[in-house]
Amino acid sequence: MHDNKKVKAQSAMEYLMTYGWAILVIALILGVLYALGVFSPSSLAHNECIFPAGYSCLSTNLHQSGNFTLNLQQVTSSPINVTGVGCATNVSTAYIVRLPHQITIGIGDNYTFRSNSSFPLHCVDNGTVFARPIGSIFNGYVIVNYTNLQTGFPGIVTATLVQKVD
Repeated sequence: MHDNKKVKAQSAMEYLMTYGWAILVIALILGVLYALGVFSPSSLAHNECIFPAGYSCLSTNLHQSGNFTLNLQQVTSSPINVTGVGCATNVSTAYIVRLPHQITIGIGDNYTFRSNSSFPLHCVDNGTVFARPIGSIFNGYVIVNYTNLQTGFPGIVTATLVQKVD
């Protein structure tokens, strides 16, 4: 009977040692992955810019200063004159920046809107420029004000935007 207790104790120790090492290795791997930022929400987010049919974001960029770049393509049945572009956390025409001159985008053409001294295109969050560190996530809208050249009617088209600061 005495040997039976010894065997059970030895068996229990072997069990604890085997699983202890396995748990230690798993904990070490999880620690390394955490240190590398794999579990950070910003590493899981993907840039997304979605306009309704007829318009496309070919590319977007948001700088840590808040400067925003949009490469817009339009494939509607008529050329358009873009008169202003905005980027904000809410759909508001208050944040549309008027262009110094109208930009004509033909059917199937694209144009890149970049922030500069005469056209300060920024993404805005609660009334202030979204100036955040690299890796921060902006979740909002792109608003484009235009005039349809065939009909002469003004229009606004809005895209949803999820953009990581570069």
